[in-house]
Amino acid sequence: MEHGPRHDAPGSVNLATWISRSYLRTAILPLLLIELTFLAIYWVSSNFIYDRNAAAVEKISRDYLSDLAQREALSISGSLDSIAGMTNILAREARRALDLPAPPVSAAEMARYRRTPAGALVTFGGGDKSASFYSGKRGIGPVQIDKVRRLTRIDPLLRDLKETNALVAQSYFNSWDTYNRIYPYMDAADTYPADMDVRTYNFYYEADAQHNPSRRQTWTDAYLDPAGAGWMVSSIAPVYSPQRLEGVVGIDITIGALIEHVLAMNIPWKGYAILVGRDGTMLAIPGPGESDLGVREMRQHAYDRAVTSDTFKPESYNLLRRKDLAPLATLFRDNRAGPTDVTLNGRRMIAARGAVAGPGWKLLVLAPADEILSEAESLRARLQTIGQLMALALFLFYCIFLAYLYARTRKLSKKLSDPLQAIGETIAEIGAGRHDQAAPASGVTEIDALSNSLVHMSRGLAQAYQTISEQERQVSTALQREVTINAAQRRFIDMISHEFRTPLTVIDSCGQILARRADQLKPDDLRQRSVSLRRAVRRCNDVLASALQLLRVEKTGRGEPPRLKRAMWSELVAPAQESLREQYPGRTIEVGDLPATPLQIDPEMMRVAVAAVVDNAARYAGEDGHVRISVQEQDDRTILSVSDSGPGIAPEELAQVKQRFFRGTNSAGTPGAGIGLYLADQILDAHGGALEIHSEKDRGTTVALSLPKPMTWQVDDEGLVLSARDGDTSEQY
Repeated sequence: MEHGPRHDAPGSVNLATWISRSYLRTAILPLLLIELTFLAIYWVSSNFIYDRNAAAVEKISRDYLSDLAQREALSISGSLDSIAGMTNILAREARRALDLPAPPVSAAEMARYRRTPAGALVTFGGGDKSASFYSGKRGIGPVQIDKVRRLTRIDPLLRDLKETNALVAQSYFNSWDTYNRIYPYMDAADTYPADMDVRTYNFYYEADAQHNPSRRQTWTDAYLDPAGAGWMVSSIAPVYSPQRLEGVVGIDITIGALIEHVLAMNIPWKGYAILVGRDGTMLAIPGPGESDLGVREMRQHAYDRAVTSDTFKPESYNLLRRKDLAPLATLFRDNRAGPTDVTLNGRRMIAARGAVAGPGWKLLVLAPADEILSEAESLRARLQTIGQLMALALFLFYCIFLAYLYARTRKLSKKLSDPLQAIGETIAEIGAGRHDQAAPASGVTEIDALSNSLVHMSRGLAQAYQTISEQERQVSTALQREVTINAAQRRFIDMISHEFRTPLTVIDSCGQILARRADQLKPDDLRQRSVSLRRAVRRCNDVLASALQLLRVEKTGRGEPPRLKRAMWSELVAPAQESLREQYPGRTIEVGDLPATPLQIDPEMMRVAVAAVVDNAARYAGEDGHVRISVQEQDDRTILSVSDSGPGIAPEELAQVKQRFFRGTNSAGTPGAGIGLYLADQILDAHGGALEIHSEKDRGTTVALSLPKPMTWQVDDEGLVLSARDGDTSEQY
């Protein structure tokens, strides 16, 4: 249907013109009123503002100082939280190092350890290594040497904690029996007393059960470090075993590092900050605050002699013990107190407080009041100029804004009509079955919402079709997976039934013969039938044992953890050799020399693995075949090789022989469940070993069981020179 020409009514205007005029009439009067009101308020209130400006600036400054103190305290909390987190990591690693057996330690590392004439055990020649100190107070024997070796595991972490955080001065572990391992290296022999008892120092006892029953990370008060690093605070955490408190780990922050951190704060008005410990001790006092507070910060300490007990800052550094700092003490104690005035060194100061979460410290920010008010006086002069400029700028802005508003409203009608037409065209495309349409954009929220709803509805219909198709595919996949699982179960049942059918047939046959001809059989015949019966029963037992071992392995994914004991190859090979001779009397068995090297294994599991490999070799060697068993020693491994003279394994099947239930094409007529090599591979893997198979067609197969050698250590009586020996069954000190 065609439309005729449009005739506008007399006096009518188009949409753009009507909207533009309406906007201008609506906006001009309020803007003029705003301008006049601003000028009137400015001139009437200027004198009042001048009088109140100083008080307002001071209040703003107080609020700013309070906010600054809280923000900077939060920043310090973040830095300390990271150190607290690193302390917890160090505690967990120390506990893990003590729980695990001692790792291999190089002779060069152990050569650093020497006994002092006073009986202490110390390190010499540090470089980029940790320092070690064992007090001779309790004696040093094999148990203590083993602890030293175990704790070498934490050396990389001690070094990384120091190198990755600029605040960290040193990190360490102290044991209950006065063993100290610390990084960076320091001369422990000259620094520590030979009979030092670390439990008497606050960086140890503040983490014990009495002072820290929650067993969490905590912070010490400021103290003088006996390791020679000067004044510091420490983040410490206990390391517990089921029996007792094994020790305490710590990360030290020097007072100098805290001062540098405080000095880095951007505090206006020539202000400065003071970091105060939870007991009121001023931990970090920057240079500008030393004269105001009447103390000099203890950044360094001259170690004329060893530090034999706790040494804390004097009482003159404690806010709570100085009457002249009572306002600061009140601000420190009262968590609800806001910024306060305090007179220091004859000057009025404004002080604000921020809480440092974690250690319970407080950050006090101080600024001279005269510096704050000097800016207020300057601000008073600037406000007059700013007020005049603002009035002029506001007038110009209104002129520009009205011109811009008129131009923008001219385009509004087009922004309303064009999208409506585009929406109509989109609806037509959707009706034609073309659902993938882009939503017309207009910039108007309601119109865009309408177009988006239409497009989403269309895409929802298309997605519904896709969802149905995807669900059909998923159902098909699930059915296929169910078919695969059922097939595996059927294979397992077929295998078990096949393996049981033959021996049960033999048992039944022997039983029938004995029932019919018991009085006619000779002793030799009876013995022969007995052997057949026992062989059939043994085969049933073997199938059951393999199935049960398979269930044990697959119950936990990789099997139960091995129960490690010391055993010899001969203890594993002998049972398999005897079983082979009984089951396969026609095979030739050749066993090479078995070394006397002890193994660290689960004997029960490893006998299953060896028996499975030997039985597999005998089974496929043939009636007149031979089986050879030998052991080779390598630097860090011992390998048991089992070779047979069978037909070998096809190259394309070699990668599958360790899969459960897999039997190669050459296994037809040979009894077996396809479980043996799978079990052996899982057991070797649980021991950190490997099962390797080498085969050539018509030239036999060799299966190698590779295990790591156990490592033992011997310590010389003269000093602390350690040597590692593979397979040794004793440790000497």
